[in-house]
Amino acid sequence: MKNVHFNFGAHVSRRAMLRGAGMALGLPLLEAMTPAFAAVKESKRAKRFVGVSIALGLHNPNLVPEGAGRDYKASRYLKSIQDLRNDFTVVSGSSHPGVTGGHTAEGSIYSACPNARGATSRNTISLDQLMAKQLGHETRFPSLVLNTNNQTSPSYTENGSMIPAENNAMRLFTRLFVNDTPAEQERQAELIRSGRSVMDVVGAEAKTLQRENEVAVDGIFLDIIHMALATDSTRFVTLHMTGNNVQGIEGVNEAYHNLSHHGMDEEKLAQLAIVEQGVINQWGHFLRRLKGDKLLDDTMVLLTSNLGNASAHDNKNMPVLFAGGGFKHGQHLAFNQKNNYPLPNLYLSALHRLGLQDE
Repeated sequence: MKNVHFNFGAHVSRRAMLRGAGMALGLPLLEAMTPAFAAVKESKRAKRFVGVSIALGLHNPNLVPEGAGRDYKASRYLKSIQDLRNDFTVVSGSSHPGVTGGHTAEGSIYSACPNARGATSRNTISLDQLMAKQLGHETRFPSLVLNTNNQTSPSYTENGSMIPAENNAMRLFTRLFVNDTPAEQERQAELIRSGRSVMDVVGAEAKTLQRENEVAVDGIFLDIIHMALATDSTRFVTLHMTGNNVQGIEGVNEAYHNLSHHGMDEEKLAQLAIVEQGVINQWGHFLRRLKGDKLLDDTMVLLTSNLGNASAHDNKNMPVLFAGGGFKHGQHLAFNQKNNYPLPNLYLSALHRLGLQDE
């Protein structure tokens, strides 16, 4: 891929994002992803960010397309979301400089803070929390930090403390839509434009959460996130998918974690592809709902993982799909697989999109 040229227009918070990274980079807004209406006066509409992270990565050979630029050939995983092709960008060959440690690097997904195995380090503020710190006061909930299974999260405060995640869909729903005055409940209901009531979304499905597989649970959380955005209850959300339960998925009879450590075994890879395709399909469904409600152009949606190769616990070549937010999409930004492009550059583009300046 030819070199990407940068636009050093407005200054963004480099210090906050890369304070711990040990780098002195001039961090840009990617010219290739300049907002489609950058030359137009900025819209006053609210801007949002949703980060979806996967604890066990995505198998890169099934995710990364052939070819770069706008004429890329869709990969196995991306074929199911080609109707959204112009709404998202595929980024390959990127990672967080200095971040190692395999699974332990989950804490660096949105902070980019190095945490080499065995080293003593303190995390820094995560991307979502930096956004919420500056703009979260404009909604009832400054941010939502969610997990499909437990309370771990990649969301960190500015003093390096992990924010415990909400991992119960019914409790989340109640917090967002039930524990309100009647007037507020009525307002929320009127703002939901999905064509079905909020109780339809979580009613019968949520009652069987303990028996559902991981992908189904992911879908319920994404449905609730959609409603939270549609009602402007919050604008900054992270959802961490831990990938523990895949029981009930046809064609899958091994644990997700075992499948991710496939060692290139063909049977494990075949089962892993079923699970991961389900994740991609849910992500695509979420984008379609945002697009149908005319929220996608003002909502940046990131799908990524700390693991580029879960089987080898490798943190290089992180999977990255970035959608919405008014950026020019429909392309594959293919960087060097051996000398990775700094993913924090994309994070700074996201901050710039929100209009955040140096602190």
